[in-house]
Amino acid sequence: MFISEPMSDRTQTYSIVRAKGGALRNPLAPSRPSYPIGSFPGLLGMLARDLSASGGVAAEIVGTELIAFASLLTQGIADTTWPNGQPISIGANGLLASPSGSGKSLIFKRLIHPIEKYLATDNQRRERCHLLLEDATREAIVKDLHEWPVAGLLTDEAGMLKSLLRDAPTLVKLLDGSPLRSARISTGRIALLGQRFSMLLMEQPEIFEETKLLLGASKGGVGLVNRFFVVASTDFCAENSPHSVTLSGDVAQMYDTRVQELLGMLFEHVEQGNPVRPTVKLSVEASRCLVDVDHEARRKSMPGSPWSFIAEYILRHAERVLRLAGVFHVFEHGSRGEIALDTLQRAESFGNWYVESFAQIFHEEPKPTKAEVDADELGNAFVQMWLSKGIWMLRQSELRTWALNLGLTSTRFTRALAVLCKQGRVGVFPYRNVPWVELNRSLLPLYR
Repeated sequence: MFISEPMSDRTQTYSIVRAKGGALRNPLAPSRPSYPIGSFPGLLGMLARDLSASGGVAAEIVGTELIAFASLLTQGIADTTWPNGQPISIGANGLLASPSGSGKSLIFKRLIHPIEKYLATDNQRRERCHLLLEDATREAIVKDLHEWPVAGLLTDEAGMLKSLLRDAPTLVKLLDGSPLRSARISTGRIALLGQRFSMLLMEQPEIFEETKLLLGASKGGVGLVNRFFVVASTDFCAENSPHSVTLSGDVAQMYDTRVQELLGMLFEHVEQGNPVRPTVKLSVEASRCLVDVDHEARRKSMPGSPWSFIAEYILRHAERVLRLAGVFHVFEHGSRGEIALDTLQRAESFGNWYVESFAQIFHEEPKPTKAEVDADELGNAFVQMWLSKGIWMLRQSELRTWALNLGLTSTRFTRALAVLCKQGRVGVFPYRNVPWVELNRSLLPLYR
């Protein structure tokens, strides 16, 4: 696993050994770890098993959407705290890229149906409630949250949200539950305090690259993408149709009932004026575990670590785990009791998987320097000279003059030659006080 050893009764995950700069994966580990679909607790586990059992929809699609809907239903009911007592909102956000026909819309419709059904039963509540946002502009979201302080933006057309995603500072505050003060001509002065907001963005792989940049995939900025569980599910389940996915009658009924209970608690809280939410604390054992998770994440984000290229994402690993553990607890138990160690470890298994998914998605091969590019060009030309003319040694001055034909100035030639020497492709030695360059033919057996 990314942080700790896998639990014996759940799906194992694996770590990336190296992810950048001469990066090699452990040859014994799969290219991408198996999604820990079996780590969902209670009713969420039943939903996950039913929706993924046929294989018609990839487990990571089912799990990511299930997490997002559980977050929508629970984020306004309770908060949690860090081990030091500092409060933090619960919740989780998903960014999912998968092709048409992968079944993401089918899962979405099945999970959202009981929510829409509940909202449709009371017209007065429906008019006041903005739980499911439809207008995805900044002004509309702020206005809706001012009128009704809990909402989610869940869409399978995330490619249409480019203008919204450019307003990353506002979205970060909304997703974190931080106070937000806004002044616009259209809305006037608005102060949001205690709002809860979550997102599930689903889109086609073709436009995913642009969305990554809008979310702040590169280092720096406000780190909007660090608030998301990110997954690119490109495997198409050709053998099993997504339409074979179904919920058993008992599980469907239990889900419908649980949605009604959670939304009932949410409406009651909001109608009381959105007072301070009850706090669900970690148990003593869970607190110790979270501290260890955070310490290990910080160690892995240090310069020189194989994980340092996603250091900003890893630094929020413990936060994402804690907020997800809060979602699991409230979904299963409401605002009663403490978050148990088992619940935190289940959330951690998902957090680990999404860290590795993030690393795979955002890994970029290091770009060669100008000197390395010039070295390749000079070295290849030297090889061709040996093959065509049998020349494998030259005075350095002759090679420098000849390199002008490649567009290499004296300075660029010197740097390129130094790279070739470091790589062992050529050697420079003095002969009668004159430097000569010799091609290392032992590295080129195919050309003999």
